[in-house]
Amino acid sequence: MIVDDNPADLYLAEEAIQSRGLPCSLHLMPSATAALNFLAEADPLPDLMLVDVNMPGMNGLDLLQQVKADPARQHLKVVMFTTSDSERDQQQARVHRADGYVVKSQSFTGFQAQLETLLHRHATG
Repeated sequence: MIVDDNPADLYLAEEAIQSRGLPCSLHLMPSATAALNFLAEADPLPDLMLVDVNMPGMNGLDLLQQVKADPARQHLKVVMFTTSDSERDQQQARVHRADGYVVKSQSFTGFQAQLETLLHRHATG
């Protein structure tokens, strides 16, 4: 699952994954609220969530906190995948038990490589 309010980033992520032929089911969520609604009904749950930090309304750190506080979902692997290189955001991600923090590459090739690495490192299915 990729949670990002930027439609261009969601599109790029989908393109990056499809162009590499990576074997995964991809769920694109335009907001933290949409992700929580999806998780409430999902069976099975995603193997990996890539979450942007800066989103309007509920931000990615709030989403992370809610996921990790829920006993039924706290095992989910959540990696903050964001343009924010803020030390404060990184520290908050650690406090709320993120499974990683990756600052998105500015180039499509780098972005693609980051996604492939994250999927291979964190996805179990």
